[in-house]
Amino acid sequence: MIPMFPLARALAWLACSFSMLLAGAAWAGSARPAQMALSDLYGKKCRTLDTSARGSTRRCAGVGGCALMIYEDDDRTSVDIVAPNKSLYPLSYWDVVTLGYAAVGQKAEWRVGTRPGRKGRPVPTALLVRLNLLDQRHPGELIAVARIDPDGACVVYKADLAEPGAELAARKAAADPASKCLGPYTAD
Repeated sequence: MIPMFPLARALAWLACSFSMLLAGAAWAGSARPAQMALSDLYGKKCRTLDTSARGSTRRCAGVGGCALMIYEDDDRTSVDIVAPNKSLYPLSYWDVVTLGYAAVGQKAEWRVGTRPGRKGRPVPTALLVRLNLLDQRHPGELIAVARIDPDGACVVYKADLAEPGAELAARKAAADPASKCLGPYTAD
């Protein structure tokens, strides 16, 4: 007679292996998150395109051929992703992330993977941007996470970083290719 414990363990191992095989097959055509990269939101890697009494617009270099458009208008801010094919994916931070006064942090954090057909070149899969709240009554810091697909992008998570677990939840949202959009999905 075969002991039940080793048999149950073997069945569990087979079930786990099979589910990992299925998960790998589901990811085969999409980018696989592999690493993190940072890009500047101020400084030498950014070029001011427009200024007015109310604010400015600048374009900052990103990763994997992407760039970011940073809009500051009347102490409110928003970010758009410029895809390698020059398509613009508005993230509408001032409608989706915060209606209040805010400014982007110093760096953007990218999740980067590889995609078949890109010859190992990095492919951005998510963008994490911190926002400094400028309201004197409610100072603090927010984090916004955008999912980046081959043909579009949207904000999938936002949180006050003072909330316990917000940082971890942001990283989980960045790693999940099925995260639901909080605002409009902008596509080619």
